[in-house]
Amino acid sequence: MDVPGISAKASGVNFEGNEANLSANLSVSPTVVFQGGERSLEPKGVERFLRLMNPVRYEEREAEARAIQTQSFIDSVKSVRESLPFATEQRAVMEALGYRMSNEQADNMMAAIDGAQGVLDRAGGNIRPLTPEIRDAIVDGAKSAYDDEARKIWSRLIAEEASSSGSFSKRTVSILSNMSRNEVDVFRRFCSYCIPNELPLAVLHPTPDDGGGFNGGAFTYEMRNVLESIGLINCGTRSEIRVPAKRTMLIRFNGNDLAIENPREVDAKLSFSPVVTEYGIELSTLCSDDIGTAPDIAEYITLIAKKQGFVIPTLGCEYEDGRDEA
Repeated sequence: MDVPGISAKASGVNFEGNEANLSANLSVSPTVVFQGGERSLEPKGVERFLRLMNPVRYEEREAEARAIQTQSFIDSVKSVRESLPFATEQRAVMEALGYRMSNEQADNMMAAIDGAQGVLDRAGGNIRPLTPEIRDAIVDGAKSAYDDEARKIWSRLIAEEASSSGSFSKRTVSILSNMSRNEVDVFRRFCSYCIPNELPLAVLHPTPDDGGGFNGGAFTYEMRNVLESIGLINCGTRSEIRVPAKRTMLIRFNGNDLAIENPREVDAKLSFSPVVTEYGIELSTLCSDDIGTAPDIAEYITLIAKKQGFVIPTLGCEYEDGRDEA
């Protein structure tokens, strides 16, 4: 029984040392190193000797080993399709890897991997194998990504983790897995009211009328409470930026600049609340296109700054980064 779309000659998804090209009749062509790296079948001593003394032969033996491992994986996929005749090819691949799921869940998983491959192709660079712990957590979450936006988020997570192992903790992946579509949308809106920074700075200014939430009602108390309950923000602390005495700080967001001047004779701190937690920081990298994009964010940065004794200067001031604006 042939399994279309899988070739022992191609380098594709690296699953525990087995490589499979899924590009022919599947809607995906991933090369994400998704489970484990390539493993030599040689004892370590022989491997090192052969690599040193006869590198050409070493590479030939490694290629032979990979071909054997790949064929073994292909045989496993065939076996799954024979035992589950209604399984899609995507599902057969995931089942062969030991992940039980429905056809629809396999479609979601492969769509996320395909999207990740596109991100990696554009970025270039080396691809690293996912650790078993993160890999299992990703599968658990990505298989339930039933809409395009959710798949895009999982694609970016897979790509970032594959290009820089350890970018996300298991806890962060678990949080994303358990977030509803509405909760993801709330977090993205929150990110739109954040100043880009190593620690994103939340720009939430209370609406004057009681119960109005923040930023004119664009962000509610309920939204804030949801994100805090998930563990993405901490409402009990504040982030601070030091602005030297008689100096002006330039805040950049979404291609815009906003100058904040400290008119005092002493250094002062401009603070923002709530604080984004370590898990929120990790997830915010998946929403980088949303950071600082709220159309009225400058208005609320200004209100927060003025409330803390800062001023918005006119042209002709010297900025903290050393530039003179004329």
